[in-house]
Amino acid sequence: MTLHGTRSTAVAVALVSAALIATIGAAQAAPAQKKYSAVVHVTGGAVTSKSATLRLTLMNRTRNQTLGSANFRPPSGVTQPAIVADADRQGWTARVVGDVVEFRSTSNALPNGQSVSADVSVTIDQDQCSNAAWATAAKQSNDFSGAGNDFAFDAGSSDVVALGSFSIATIETVTDDGQHVPAILTGVGKPTTTTALDICGEVKPTYTGATRTATLLTDATFGPAAGLSWSNGVGTVTITPALTETDNQLHVSDATSAVSGDSNFFDTTDRLCTSTDTEPCEWSNQGNKIKVTSDPPPDDASLGIGFNPTLSFSCADSSSPAGGAAVNINPRYEQTEVAAIAVTLTYAKSVTPGSANAYDVCFRKDDVATWSVLSACASTPVPPCFISRKRVSGGDLEVVLWIATDDPWTGLG
Repeated sequence: MTLHGTRSTAVAVALVSAALIATIGAAQAAPAQKKYSAVVHVTGGAVTSKSATLRLTLMNRTRNQTLGSANFRPPSGVTQPAIVADADRQGWTARVVGDVVEFRSTSNALPNGQSVSADVSVTIDQDQCSNAAWATAAKQSNDFSGAGNDFAFDAGSSDVVALGSFSIATIETVTDDGQHVPAILTGVGKPTTTTALDICGEVKPTYTGATRTATLLTDATFGPAAGLSWSNGVGTVTITPALTETDNQLHVSDATSAVSGDSNFFDTTDRLCTSTDTEPCEWSNQGNKIKVTSDPPPDDASLGIGFNPTLSFSCADSSSPAGGAAVNINPRYEQTEVAAIAVTLTYAKSVTPGSANAYDVCFRKDDVATWSVLSACASTPVPPCFISRKRVSGGDLEVVLWIATDDPWTGLG
């Protein structure tokens, strides 16, 4: 029994030793993998739904081993590649053979961390293009020949799907009666989304870049404060407007490719009235110095009311409107037959001392930079004009306007 146990122990030790030797031998035999990265992106913003100019970039990511050649093959639906800018590294060429873009080195092979690029124009067939990923391969040899000298594709540092466009969702308010009004409220956060699309028009789920700018949106706050928050190719930013303004716009752009996108034009307003509102269609500015009142709009119409103390104002020898703000009246009656509406402006006595007739009613459309003095309406009023200008109970100054349903800015000078 003792002898049997000794033999069993010896066998176990021998097996463990053999396994250890085999493990060490396998670890020592594993060669360092040769890697490269490939990047494909639009250059100079040159992209449409039918064509693009793309920059193809090859980089060696292997220590102690140079890279000599590579092939880039376009995806289905991306055809007719043509060189528009040859390889940007001395000793390298780029040419098209069939539909393959071939990088070849006659000298100056790529060491670790260095790259070579070339620009190609391509034609895009959106009906055939559903996967924008280019297929690539690289070798140590300078003529793409031989076996056993292949480099492995490093997916983590590569991006072979070219960004093609940004699609910004319509910035609007959907009212209780189902209207889609291109306006959002001041002081209320409005989430907006931007989708990154590749050159085939498909969502690019790995995209996380883009800078963000805006036309107007004066003093608005954004979340995040810079750029957008990206997830699965969709970027989100919440806009909280501070002031009433017309023709605001959001812009998104990619620094590398110069691909950009613009939102629809939209307004920011303090109050948005519709026919379903249970509250009066009125709004006052800070300090209740000015109040705007109007009848509720009819079905399929809306009326925006707001104030802007920063809007440039010059009218009737005055550079500052009474009450410290210009009034924005923004009717949207396109789906109705209403051509003009009456709107009442009431200015506090404290900001309008003296005679009512001493004040000029000033007016400006959103597409005209110059303010004009309004005249009193005739017996048959033709907008824009004012129906009355008088003191009311308590001494406040009341002005009743008659304006067309596409007239926005008013002020008292």
